[in-house]
Amino acid sequence: MPARKSRRSALPTSSAWETTYKIGEMAIAAPQVIAHRTARMMQAGASPNRRDRQEFLLMGQEKLAAGSEAMLAMAQPLYKMNQELLSIAARQWWQAWTSAVSIPGAFAQQLQNPYPLLLRSLTTAATSRTVQSSLTRAIAQGVAPAHKRVTANAKRLGKLKH
Repeated sequence: MPARKSRRSALPTSSAWETTYKIGEMAIAAPQVIAHRTARMMQAGASPNRRDRQEFLLMGQEKLAAGSEAMLAMAQPLYKMNQELLSIAARQWWQAWTSAVSIPGAFAQQLQNPYPLLLRSLTTAATSRTVQSSLTRAIAQGVAPAHKRVTANAKRLGKLKH
């Protein structure tokens, strides 16, 4: 009887669920914040008061800060993913070189054109898991700054009177 392969769950990890939940919260909070700020802009017209000007300035600063924080946070796991993929490809290539010494024919021909070998190394299950976990981390870390600001603004602006 053949050995049974263990099947990994196709369900997303808890990190993916948390990120999905945060995106859902943002989908609810962002329109509330936009509606509140748009109403303030319409009421303020061409001459906003000091409180309105501060809110509008804060709005722009928050967007720049959240965007730059998100990009920086996503860069780290993507950089790590690239290092891991390069390591996998290098190991595969090294195995081909060491095998070429013992079986000169087919491997020597592959080494003349290494791209099929590299592509094969980048389609393994380990590589797939590396990419999936790195992208999940990158998305989660990229969503966090925007989520923090949007939900805090929805709470804060919900308490303010027009």
